[in-house]
Amino acid sequence: MFRFATWNVGHAVQPRKPFAHQWNWFTDNVGADLVVLTEAKPDYSSCGDGWSFVYKDGGIGGRRRWGTSIGAYEHTLRDVTNGVGGRNGFAIEHHYPGYVTIADLVDDEDDSTLCTVVGIHAPLLDRDGNKLKWGGESVDVIMEDLAGLISSRRGEMLIIAGDLNIHPGHVPPSLYENFIDVIEATADLREPLPGCVNCGLGEGCGHLWTHRNGKTQNAAVQNIDYVFISEALGEVLTGAGGGDFTFPEIWEYSDHAPVVVDFSDDVE
Repeated sequence: MFRFATWNVGHAVQPRKPFAHQWNWFTDNVGADLVVLTEAKPDYSSCGDGWSFVYKDGGIGGRRRWGTSIGAYEHTLRDVTNGVGGRNGFAIEHHYPGYVTIADLVDDEDDSTLCTVVGIHAPLLDRDGNKLKWGGESVDVIMEDLAGLISSRRGEMLIIAGDLNIHPGHVPPSLYENFIDVIEATADLREPLPGCVNCGLGEGCGHLWTHRNGKTQNAAVQNIDYVFISEALGEVLTGAGGGDFTFPEIWEYSDHAPVVVDFSDDVE
């Protein structure tokens, strides 16, 4: 089994947990081989041997020292955030540097690309940088930015994951045109999520509570963290879970819960 996860570690819970405590919980309870961390500060000295990370130095920039990181355990990552040349390469220009990170998972035997991962933290901004209350417009812009990657050979084995800051009913159609939403694809493994915000699927829901906006009893039940995969990866998908459905203690560590996806070893 090969396990992928995405988790927003920029938590708003009190008292705040140091990243080292969050990471210890993550490695003890999630056991991922490959991970996208959003709102993460690039200081991974506490992660232990075997882990390597790709991220933008300095994070988003200014006072926002956090960004989107991609990590792999006992696997090599190749940073292709800004594109790569060659016959199988792609070009890209980012509207939101630091919010999007792209890396290849590399086969150490022949340096080939096993799959490519796009980590996204969708900002609450429009195309011109004006503030919004959701990530829908920025996700559209990011998908436009990724067009060259998606149409390249890397698009055949592609994972797009992270905190999209949008509810299920607002996910742009462009994501469903080329990719599988693993949470919806495995919905039959779970009971409907009570109170799921902007879902509309009723008994067919199966979403995960991945963001708790406050500690009160009336906290909104939001699924805003996602994993989308290409059709080829869908053929080796074996399961998915996360949210407080899988990790009931998660709200002690972040106001976001991981989404976890399992593949057969064919990914490696």
